[in-house]
Amino acid sequence: MTAPVMNLDGVIDSLDTGTIEVERQRPVAYVQGNAVQPAPTIFTVERVNVQPATPRDLLRLPENDRSRETIIIFTAERLEVSSTKTGRRGDVVRWSDRRYEVTRREDWAPQSGHFRCWAQKVEEDR
Repeated sequence: MTAPVMNLDGVIDSLDTGTIEVERQRPVAYVQGNAVQPAPTIFTVERVNVQPATPRDLLRLPENDRSRETIIIFTAERLEVSSTKTGRRGDVVRWSDRRYEVTRREDWAPQSGHFRCWAQKVEEDR
């Protein structure tokens, strides 16, 4: 017997802390054998809840990333995560006039209709 799926779609609405702007890197295109990085796609996500990461949240990150400024984003929109295997950069979100790269995502969509994402501040000299 499977547990009933709880729809918590309205919870994000009730805890909404604003909107975020998302910059999504598009895959590299090849023109006459040369790699060309297309301009990123930029879009706005409404219905988000953004919170500072708790010490417990930080323990789920690699040790060398735990000192970076980190936020947790709850949203119904699937945000893309960075990958060291593919070299793909995660979505970069703008929140409170700062830029954060999405580095981890938990898929809670089947249970509650949303995703929980960790995003870490992008250093300006990167």
